[in-house]
Amino acid sequence: MAFIVDKCEPWFTGGYEHRVLALAQGLAVSHDVRVYTSLPVASVQREGVQFVRCSSLTFQAQHSGQRSLLHGLRFALALRHPPPGLVAWKPDLVIVEAIPYLHLRSVDRWARELGCVLAIDVCEAWLDYPYWRGPLGSSMTHVIARLLRKGVRDSDWVIAISRVTAQSLERNFGADPGRLSVIPLAPETPVASTGRTAAPVAEPRFDFAYVGRMVREKRPEDFIGALGLLRAQHGWVGRAVLLGSGPRLEPSRKLVRRLGLESQVELPGFASPAFRNETLRSSRVLVLPSEREGFSLAALEGLAHGLPAVVAVPKYPEVFGVSEFVDDGVEGLYYPVGDRQRLADQLSRLLEDTELCRRLGIAGRLRAAQYRWEEIVDRLESEFRRVAGVEPAPAAT
Repeated sequence: MAFIVDKCEPWFTGGYEHRVLALAQGLAVSHDVRVYTSLPVASVQREGVQFVRCSSLTFQAQHSGQRSLLHGLRFALALRHPPPGLVAWKPDLVIVEAIPYLHLRSVDRWARELGCVLAIDVCEAWLDYPYWRGPLGSSMTHVIARLLRKGVRDSDWVIAISRVTAQSLERNFGADPGRLSVIPLAPETPVASTGRTAAPVAEPRFDFAYVGRMVREKRPEDFIGALGLLRAQHGWVGRAVLLGSGPRLEPSRKLVRRLGLESQVELPGFASPAFRNETLRSSRVLVLPSEREGFSLAALEGLAHGLPAVVAVPKYPEVFGVSEFVDDGVEGLYYPVGDRQRLADQLSRLLEDTELCRRLGIAGRLRAAQYRWEEIVDRLESEFRRVAGVEPAPAAT
């Protein structure tokens, strides 16, 4: 089984980067799995998975938080021909990550010649969402929609990260329900079926935590602005943290200084998984102000740690993937995207109503317990057999 992805953990961080690594490692237990991606070396073996370079890291900083268009173009050009060794190896299944879209046509051409099952893995399927502001953004959205529609049409199997994404693929991009599967993410933090995890610290260090790339669409400054309102209107004296790197990191730090929140708000930049998990353990509430999410691993990780999630409701339903596992008033609280006043009110509500915060946290852990990598990998294998028309192996006696 081969994965084609422009970025992958551990060289890059992010939701779909982690998704590919976790799926590849899970499948490698019983299959020969190779990941063709962007690497600083020709190839490397990690935990049973062979990683092979099909593009360099020339135009993509590893922890920049921002996607490089030049990197996407370079990746697409590199895939005009099959990656090194793939033709001789001849995999049964090729899973190509849809993002950054430009490479889909090239992969389809040579995958057909190999005679393998071609699957497209889709983490976001937005139709009207403006990738950039203004006329250029509308044009880019149109181009991406055309590339994705063709990729969906030409593939044998379409994999969606959530039901929300699957519904958009079916409704807006012509995906055939019979060859459409939902394969979600799972948290790194182990959660027992009872909802039990490692015990949180006795006195959390942070009231609120943000985890994610510091980019425009994640809207970290909405969170900081809401904290300013929380202090001015409700006398908030606690602490908050924003973990992540990207082009909005420095503007966010400037906003913290302008609002006089330096002693209350920390922005340490890029965080390792261990530091991120320790920070979540030491927090009370996770905040997700993003205007678009195909799923949101950060929110699911927060639930696994028992944190209620305060999430923005986007303008476009097809990018509200977090609604897959966070219901308003059950595992978290909603507010309209961009409404800093409403966000501040929801944060104040959770600080004042400790019973509500506790109840949401318990429900969140129970919801996170429903997502396990072992079961997700089993589902992927089962769905592959169904799409490929392969009978499952007989049970051992």
